[in-house]
Amino acid sequence: MYSVKYSVIMPAHNAAEYISRAMDSILTQQNERYSYELIVIDDGSTDDTTKIVQSYCSKRVTLIHADHCGPGKAREIGLQNATGEYVLFVDADDYVYPQYFERIDESISDDVDLLEFGYYNEQTGRNIVPHRFRKHMSVLFNFMYEPYGYLAAMWSRVIRRRLFEGVGHSKAIYTEDYYVLYQIYRKEPTIKKLDDILYYYCKNSNSITNDYSDESKIKRNAIASLDVGTSLLERFADKGAEKRRLEAYICLTCAGVYSLYNRYGVTDGKAEFVRIFRKHVSLGAFMVSGLIPKMVILIFGLSPKLYSKLSSLINHR
Repeated sequence: MYSVKYSVIMPAHNAAEYISRAMDSILTQQNERYSYELIVIDDGSTDDTTKIVQSYCSKRVTLIHADHCGPGKAREIGLQNATGEYVLFVDADDYVYPQYFERIDESISDDVDLLEFGYYNEQTGRNIVPHRFRKHMSVLFNFMYEPYGYLAAMWSRVIRRRLFEGVGHSKAIYTEDYYVLYQIYRKEPTIKKLDDILYYYCKNSNSITNDYSDESKIKRNAIASLDVGTSLLERFADKGAEKRRLEAYICLTCAGVYSLYNRYGVTDGKAEFVRIFRKHVSLGAFMVSGLIPKMVILIFGLSPKLYSKLSSLINHR
């Protein structure tokens, strides 16, 4: 038996400016109707994050201290302390829809292992909903098919807690979610898709995922992101369609990192990402990708410099 139905896990690092909004968006809903707990992992904050969270502590709210271990490890700590049947993730600088639990509760049933829902991107002003399920593909290949069509984020899903059993975590800042979700989707869970917008994604320039303050940090996170693809390839896919799809993912990561290096003036190491791209690119990797990934692979393969310029123009629109 589970203590509660939903465990909401919220990693927080120096989130004093935003975390009250995030917590209020959860705790002000009709509490008596929904069985949930909120677990906040304060990951070495040096501002007033701890003090703010302590003011919320109750039977529903638990505060756990971590020593600046990163968002992936912080979530893992949250999972170790979760008691719910399902797990949800909310970032401390985001917030959820007023009927968040109501719509989730209406949509979850005993035969649903994983619920995908829509979100609003505050930076672009766009609503993003889960892509349609392609019946001729497995659950895993549906997840991998269009990585730019629906963000591979933990916070846009409700996941049955037992699916995390045996799942490894990564130190990568930008692609840790993909690493974890890949392993979960590989278990072929029963999935339901909900077009409702239940989450507000707010890109905070001060967050750890948007910290490009020095060259060494950019390089370290870029290499860790690439390691996600290569480690998944080594663990799970030595041949066949799964290998081609992971090679496509590695190619997309190389293109993204190359563009990131150009954007922040990092020159040392760019050639290595082109070399890795050329090692993994193939007609098979191209063919298993969705439309936008196909374009990325094609343009970067023809000219990394051209791709980087086009990417920069799109990012500054």
